[in-house]
Amino acid sequence: MRVLIGAAFSPIKGGIEARSPLLKMVGHGRDSDSAADSLVRAVKAWCNGLEQRGELDDALRRHGVRWEPGEGSIQVVVEGRGSE
Repeated sequence: MRVLIGAAFSPIKGGIEARSPLLKMVGHGRDSDSAADSLVRAVKAWCNGLEQRGELDDALRRHGVRWEPGEGSIQVVVEGRGSE
């Protein structure tokens, strides 16, 4: 499964914040790449927990997050960047 998220980037003290408006999750880093990577890790953890409970599809739908079905591990894609 590929989970597609948008991110808004903002400067913060000491770095950059990547925020997913739909999921209300953030990642922080020294630059936009490391902030996006941090956000990807947070979203993956959230998705993995919900997948184990069999609730991931419903949660993604409820939050308005787009995804593409697929086999294997969950990939989180910050639109405009590659997958993790």
